[in-house]
Amino acid sequence: MPTPRTPSSPSPPAARSSSATAPPYASAWASPAGCGPKAPTAASHSLRSPPHPDPGNWRGLEFWEKTDPDRTILNYCRIEGAGAGNASAITCYSVPITVANTRIAGNSGNGIYCFNTGFARFENDTVTACAGYPLHLAAQYVTTIGNGNSFTGNALDGIEVTGGAITQNALFRRQNVPYLVRGTIEVGSNLEPALIIQSGVELRFDPGTALAIGRTAPARLQAVGAPDDSITITAATPQPGAWNGLELHHYASSSSQLQYCRLLYGGGANRGILFIDSCVPAVTRNEIAWSSNNCIYVANSDIDIESLRRDNWLHDWATGFDDIYDEQLAPKSTPDRESRSGAIR
Repeated sequence: MPTPRTPSSPSPPAARSSSATAPPYASAWASPAGCGPKAPTAASHSLRSPPHPDPGNWRGLEFWEKTDPDRTILNYCRIEGAGAGNASAITCYSVPITVANTRIAGNSGNGIYCFNTGFARFENDTVTACAGYPLHLAAQYVTTIGNGNSFTGNALDGIEVTGGAITQNALFRRQNVPYLVRGTIEVGSNLEPALIIQSGVELRFDPGTALAIGRTAPARLQAVGAPDDSITITAATPQPGAWNGLELHHYASSSSQLQYCRLLYGGGANRGILFIDSCVPAVTRNEIAWSSNNCIYVANSDIDIESLRRDNWLHDWATGFDDIYDEQLAPKSTPDRESRSGAIR
């Protein structure tokens, strides 16, 4: 079972006057950490509340819109004991900074909270022992999370992702915690963006949400796992119908691929866990199961229904429904509620 949610960081506080008095320990670390307006911004320092890094003894680092992203670099830093006022250890307001080889620990709120931004570079970082999520950002910026990170040991071990539009190519990399998706993700634009999901990635969706490809504009999905390292796209709560599902719409490219994936606990929109609408994607060697209605719902598509059934493992759809429903054909049921292909077993 996924860990229950708690409130995220609050809305940005009002900007402070430049005459505000900083706490005595702030000035000692502001310039090395790149917080000073003209200071060199590469850092290899420890930023924490003196004399001991107890959670919540200072707010944390805040990077506002006028921060220079090219000169703001946290590299080989330790940021500890932040979170006063439910702040995050690092908060970024519309500015993509660099965070690398850095440890964020012992925060009384979230580790990192991004408002309308991602990162210029984010890799080899550790966020642990925080009372909230290790990282919060919007779906379009997930692609800026690099490799080599660790996000475990927090009260809520998962990358919290708000929904929204992905209009450029994006990559969801494998991390050591799941992505917890709070709103529908819409992929598409006149650039025909590709959403690529790496092997081993797990996406957990909230109730009423979906991953929609090509609903309003061209898009492509490349979700290709491996036989021993599948991709999991599922509900935050493991119950049939607990999220809407994966939707491939009429603007989805015919080069879209879904292979070695597990699509679970969907059907909340009464269109199956996988909804194929007016497109012909490649769908093979997937497990699609525990739907509140059909496993797959097909509308206005020339995709071969028997191949879908043969090449995927469909099981545990709802009583009274079919494994695959095709609007163009009479329903064809599989009587024992489990397809016989066993394609990925």
